[in-house]
Formats: sequence, structure tokens, C-alpha cells
Amino acid sequence: MKRSKVKEKTFEEEIQHVLESLKGLKPETEEYHIAARNLEVLCKVNESSKLSMEVILGVVANIGGLLLVLNHERLYVISQKAFSWIWKARI
Repeated sequence: MKRSKVKEKTFEEEIQHVLESLKGLKPETEEYHIAARNLEVLCKVNESSKLSMEVILGVVANIGGLLLVLNHERLYVISQKAFSWIWKARI
């Protein structure tokens, strides 16, 4: 069974489509109010789906901190064990 290739619309394209449909409707009609509510919902979803710069920086900082800790543990585990062996050998 083959899937038909359907182009997925972005929020901006769908908002433009609703705006164009609003141009042909009279403000007193029920269709106009339904389209206006749909436009309001689309705009809210479009705004909330974008990531803020604070979120992106927070994620990058957390990943960077994890990498620093992992790198430190990888490099200094052997030297810490070697120092403990040296101290035991002197006693």
C-alpha cells in the first residue's frame, strides 16, 4: 500500500490560508467567527512552539557542564589512583 505524498503545511501557511478565507466572509456570519477562532488558536500555537533563547542557552550550558565533568573524571581517575598508590608505598 503506497502512501500519497501530501505536503504538510506549516503554521504560517495555514495562518495565511485562514486570513485569505476571512477576506471573503462577512463579519456577521458564523463562518467568520469560527475562522477567527481558528486563526487565534493557530497564532497561539505558533508562538508557543518557538524556543526562546534562554531555553537554548540553558540546554547548551547543561550539556557543556556535563562534558566538563565527564572529561575531568576521564583524565584524573588514573592520577588519583596513582597518588593513592604512592602514599601507600611510602608507609
